[in-house]
Amino acid sequence: MIFSPPITIGADTEQYTRDVAVIEIDSSKIDSSKFASNTIDLGSKYPPNVLRRMMYPNPKTRHNFNMPRDRLLKLRGTIKDDEMRRPTTYDENDNPCIMVLKRGRTTGLTVGRANNIFSYTRIYFDRTYTGVSKEWAVMPFNKNSGPFSDKGDSGSVVVDAMGRIGGLLTGGSGITDRTDVTYVTPITFVLKTIRSNKALAKAYPMAYCTSRCRRGFG
Repeated sequence: MIFSPPITIGADTEQYTRDVAVIEIDSSKIDSSKFASNTIDLGSKYPPNVLRRMMYPNPKTRHNFNMPRDRLLKLRGTIKDDEMRRPTTYDENDNPCIMVLKRGRTTGLTVGRANNIFSYTRIYFDRTYTGVSKEWAVMPFNKNSGPFSDKGDSGSVVVDAMGRIGGLLTGGSGITDRTDVTYVTPITFVLKTIRSNKALAKAYPMAYCTSRCRRGFG
């Protein structure tokens, strides 16, 4: 661990949750010729045509998404805050949203709907931290798909179909799977936090970041 600022609720002018850690990877532990970095394994849970329809449910939305032959979605670029608030893509009901996916330790690969509303959470880390914090909200794909995330998925990277990073999963809440909400800290804020450390500012984008949060605040 080379950078681990204190967990902060409603941090800076953005009022997001600051919960970021940067770790240094021991290169001797990794075979660089075989290690697929900056990718998400799409696995075999969804056939290519099904996943394509889930990521682009509105036929009016143009796209060029194709399942990679090796099923490894390469991560390229980021989703800016402005696009999160004003999506240019739509769901099957013509509602503006960004379809996103993540692969987590607990729930594996899931698809969700990131709406243009930034939710406010008040209880964090099982009441260890309390306060008001703003986060990007991701809903389940539909009422039958199950939750987008669960306890143990925290730290997962949330991306769109183009592999653009939206943020890091920090937690969630909801009484039932249908009312589940996953909270994501936007990547722009995560990178801003990393760059605030002078030693890491020049290292970007080679820094590796993760979330230390556990699911379970609402």
